[in-house]
Amino acid sequence: MRVVEAPSRFSTKDSSFSEMMRCALLMSSICHNLQIVNERRLSIGSPAFVASASIGKVRQGWYKCLLQWFHKTPPSWYFTRDPSAAEEELVVLQKLIKVLDADRDALLRSTHGFLDFDPSKINACTAAKFTLMGSSVRHTLCDMLSDDSVKAEGVIQGVITSERNRLLDLIALMRLLVEHERTRLAVWLRPRVGAGARLGKGSLNDLSEAVWRRHCEAAARNNPAVLLALVARFPSPHLLGSATRHVTTNPEAYCHLPEAVDLYLNEEVLRSGYPALGLFTNCTIVQALCFLDKSYTTRYPQISAYALRSLLSQKSESLIFYLPQIVQLLSGDASGGIAVFLRKMCEKSDMFTHQLLWSLRTEWEGGAEMARRCAQLASDVEEGLVAKRRSFHYGEFSFIEKIISLSGEMRSFEKALRKEKLLLRLHDAEFHEPVERQHLYLPTDTRWRIAGIIPETAAAMQSAAKCPILVQFKCIPRDPDDCEVALKKRDEKSPADTETTIKACIFKMGDDCRQDQIALQIIGLFQRIYDAIQVPSYLYPYRVVTTGRDSAVIECVPRAMSRDQIGKLVESNLAEYFVQTYGHPESVTFHRARECFIRSMASYSVASFVLNVKDRHNGNLMIDAHGHLVHIDFGFLFDFSPGGDINFESSPFKLTAEMVQLMGCPVGHGNGTVQSHSLSKALVDPEAYNLFRDLTVRCYLAVRQYARQICVLVELMLGSGLPCFKPRKTIRDLAWRLSMQMSEVEAAEFMLRLISESRGNIRTVLYDRYQNFAEGIEM
Repeated sequence: MRVVEAPSRFSTKDSSFSEMMRCALLMSSICHNLQIVNERRLSIGSPAFVASASIGKVRQGWYKCLLQWFHKTPPSWYFTRDPSAAEEELVVLQKLIKVLDADRDALLRSTHGFLDFDPSKINACTAAKFTLMGSSVRHTLCDMLSDDSVKAEGVIQGVITSERNRLLDLIALMRLLVEHERTRLAVWLRPRVGAGARLGKGSLNDLSEAVWRRHCEAAARNNPAVLLALVARFPSPHLLGSATRHVTTNPEAYCHLPEAVDLYLNEEVLRSGYPALGLFTNCTIVQALCFLDKSYTTRYPQISAYALRSLLSQKSESLIFYLPQIVQLLSGDASGGIAVFLRKMCEKSDMFTHQLLWSLRTEWEGGAEMARRCAQLASDVEEGLVAKRRSFHYGEFSFIEKIISLSGEMRSFEKALRKEKLLLRLHDAEFHEPVERQHLYLPTDTRWRIAGIIPETAAAMQSAAKCPILVQFKCIPRDPDDCEVALKKRDEKSPADTETTIKACIFKMGDDCRQDQIALQIIGLFQRIYDAIQVPSYLYPYRVVTTGRDSAVIECVPRAMSRDQIGKLVESNLAEYFVQTYGHPESVTFHRARECFIRSMASYSVASFVLNVKDRHNGNLMIDAHGHLVHIDFGFLFDFSPGGDINFESSPFKLTAEMVQLMGCPVGHGNGTVQSHSLSKALVDPEAYNLFRDLTVRCYLAVRQYARQICVLVELMLGSGLPCFKPRKTIRDLAWRLSMQMSEVEAAEFMLRLISESRGNIRTVLYDRYQNFAEGIEM
């Protein structure tokens, strides 16, 4: 009975999926058996074993419980690591569909066991307890008591008919949701199975406008959150239009749901002055950023106030991730509200202040209004710092600027002399005294305090016209609130007494790294999505902190070499390198490394395709100590590619023959594959390559559920002036790559076609050959 009385307790977590579906089957079985017992007793003239209204209450209770489970937006993925459990749940869901079909047919024949009130006992209506429609039915029956008996009879029949229709619509809605969940689970479990074997690919999305209207009415009547879940599950314009009308006409029922504000703020409501906006709960960060775009701020100031109210409720640590977009919003901040908000957030956190000031320095160059606003805000923030925080800020910024300046300083020397000159400079006291005086930290990872520089390991990196430098630091863990100026405290351990970790960063001058910053921000979002559902994956979204328009600090990928470096070091292809490093293909260590490679290949394949990353030569692909593949250098993405717009690298993502061979798929000789017949045979493992295909599809399905948020983050950067953005084309192409109008089945098939298209793509081979000929990069 607890399920009936408090369904939300059993319906809100993905971990309860199995319990919820089995509970629904159990409750339906109880209702069915009680109804059979009643019918048999009535057939022999005995009284019913259980009152029909009681059975109806239990039945409607588990209906509500089942419906409650589907309220989550967006729907999650689960059973990632337990295929056998997923197989069992497919059977359970099919049984549940049959139960709902049986209930629909039984309800069409009779309402006995479905209504949660007894029409024959209208005098006791005040004692009735109703589950879903109780109040309106009670009021109808009670008001009816004062009427004559003929009219009362008609009202009773009308109520019964209305309840039957409502329950039929509710059953149809639940069947739609259960069938869709079964389809999603089948796709997730068996991504490579054709759509025909799944349930028929357009069956759930190609519903008529009238059918969608009925589903929306059923959801709105029984559980408003499920209406928004429908919009998240099905890319139907008819559904979207109907859901929008429900939210617009009854905003009070949806104001507690952040997702509802997107539907409420439609053109009709904007024209009428959006009177109910103040009722809505705080929206998400991405929603708020969207509402702060100049298309809203210049015409609808109250929407901007709502968005700022929502952002002020967020933690500053959460907002740091979105600073590139927040800073771009200053271009349309005519009222100054965003600047005021940023100053308030700076009062709460030194880390937010520093990251914001570096972002503002990146944008304040030039004579445009945007540059003026950034410079003014930076000045206001710095002036507002109290003495201790100002000293901390000055020490951190001056230290980082000194190291970055070495990158520009080394450019004046011949390449052969740069490393020697760099080592000499890093021994100077000006690079060591600040660390001894203050608690300074790495801009790319604020969890670590710098305990010292290691000059001996510094390197001047190869570059045609610039000279990025790599510097290693000894680091110790840092307290988030640590902004101490003086080090010498009696009870404080010196850095030498604390266990240190080595961290490396690249300091660059002369390059605009904002495109890398945006690419890695989106890749970081992908990582969050994968981690949330525990899909086997690997991404390393290393931090890039731009400290000016042409300067940046870049986190290094630890214990990793580029594919180009591997080729020059061991003169072998990727599979042979893995055998030399991790052992024979049949060894445990090799299998572990290959699985790491497969997980990272799947994750980065999706990221490369969605972001349209180009210039994927072997100098931009790293292999770490565990065997993970890591992509670096994102100077070409979206609508910007080497050589202009010729789009020579037309492959969806890089999937060469040596990558395919390493992942277990048999390939022919040549094109960088293993030449040894015995080793080539030992590498074959069809299950491993199928794992890559499955994981790639799953990563893609997981990411596309957040397609709108991804598009918003990119769209807010269109005015940045970066060459990778073409306002009319970028978002349209991004939406296509995210297959926003496809079902899960169609999206899975789409990604499988992309894998086939990418495998050994001739354009990829030719681009690698060009880079080998022109730049000496190993193939």
